[in-house]
Amino acid sequence: TLVNGAADVVAADSTGIYWSGASPTNAQALGVYELAAGTTSVVQLAPHSTILRLVVDDTNVYFVVYGAQSSIMTVPKGGGSATTLYVDDYVQAIAVDGSSLYALLAGDATASTGRIVRMPKPGGAASVFAERLSYPTDIVLDDGYVYCADFNAAAIVKIAK
Repeated sequence: TLVNGAADVVAADSTGIYWSGASPTNAQALGVYELAAGTTSVVQLAPHSTILRLVVDDTNVYFVVYGAQSSIMTVPKGGGSATTLYVDDYVQAIAVDGSSLYALLAGDATASTGRIVRMPKPGGAASVFAERLSYPTDIVLDDGYVYCADFNAAAIVKIAK
């Protein structure tokens, strides 16, 4: 067992396993199991009880907080204050590459209003990257493409960056 407590979501990179859930003291937390040291530490005690998506890059952890609206937030891997990058009613999933953060917005499942927006990782204006998706549910990236699972279309959509 790497982490004691309830881990709701996980993300990994070459240095650690990042998780969100109940910490050993039962507070909601965003934490890391550091692979080289074999230790667990809290990156941030999260006042947000519902963190359902996590991704990491070289310096930050990005996460989606669900509430009245969905917020995409980021915090440095070493801990610190969380920053809100984007707020929308329908954030379903997120992904990052070297310079951008991509947010998958589910939209209305019956009206093909799903879309993907792209914004600079440090924050800033979001621009529509793809739209009229039927009911997108997940997103991943590689160097040249964005791949989106579209549930209602029963398809994986491939979009050039």
